[in-house]
Amino acid sequence: MKFFVQTFGCIQNTSDSEKVRGFFLAKGDEEVKNWKDADMVIINTCVVRQSAENRAYGLIDNVNKFNQGSNLSVALSATSPLKKGRSLNKIRIIVTGCLVGVMKKNTKKRMEAKKNFPGVDFVPMENFEIDYEPIKKFNDTVLIPISYGCNNMCSYCIVPQARGSEVSRNMETILTEVDEAIKNGNKKILLIGQNVNSYLNPSVDESTSPLDPPTASPACNSYAVDIAGRQSWWTSEGELFFSKPIQDGLEV
Repeated sequence: MKFFVQTFGCIQNTSDSEKVRGFFLAKGDEEVKNWKDADMVIINTCVVRQSAENRAYGLIDNVNKFNQGSNLSVALSATSPLKKGRSLNKIRIIVTGCLVGVMKKNTKKRMEAKKNFPGVDFVPMENFEIDYEPIKKFNDTVLIPISYGCNNMCSYCIVPQARGSEVSRNMETILTEVDEAIKNGNKKILLIGQNVNSYLNPSVDESTSPLDPPTASPACNSYAVDIAGRQSWWTSEGELFFSKPIQDGLEV
C-alpha cells in the first residue's frame, strides 16, 4: 500500500505527521512523494487559520477530481495506460488533525464536513499512536512534544477546541526520548507544544516545582551540555541558557 502525508499548520502538526508516517511504515506500507501515486492520502489539518483550512479542503477536492478522472479514463478504454504501480481503485482520503478535533466538539462543523466531503474518512490523531521515536524532521532536528492542548480560552483562538485541554507529558518519558535522540546521533532537539510556557511534570507533586532539584535540574544541565556542546534550548520565548535560573518548567 502506498501512502502520502500532507501537513498543514504548526510545528506540532509536523510532529504528529511524523507519527502518522511511522505508523504506516511500521505496517510495511510505502511512502510516495506525489499524492497522485498513492493509494491513500492522509491530510493532517489545521483550523487555526482559515487559509490553512481552505488548503486542506482544496487538496480533498483535487484528489476527488483525480479519482473521477481516473475512473472515466479506465471506463473509456480497457487498455488505458496507467502509471506503473498504481491500482484501479480510488485514492482513499483520510483527514486527521485539528479539524477532526473540532468536529468532535462542534456539531455544526461535523455535519458540514461530512456533507461537503462524503466518502472521506475523518480519523482522530490518537488512532495513529506508535511506541517509538517519531522519524526526525527538518534534517537534523528531532521534534519532541512536551505537552498537548491548551487551557487558555482566548476568544480569538480555536486551539482548545481543536487540541483539547492541556496535558503535559511525563518528564521521564521526555528525557528518555531525548536520550534516544542523542544516542542516534542527533544534535538538535526541538521541544514543542501548544503552550510550552505552562509545562508541569505530572509525575511531580503539585506542591513542588516541576523543575526543583534533584528531579530535573541535573538532567537538564547534562542533556544541554551533551547536545552539540551547547548549554541552551529553544522555546517559544527564544534561546535560554543554563547560566540563568531555570524557571516555569519550560525546558527538560
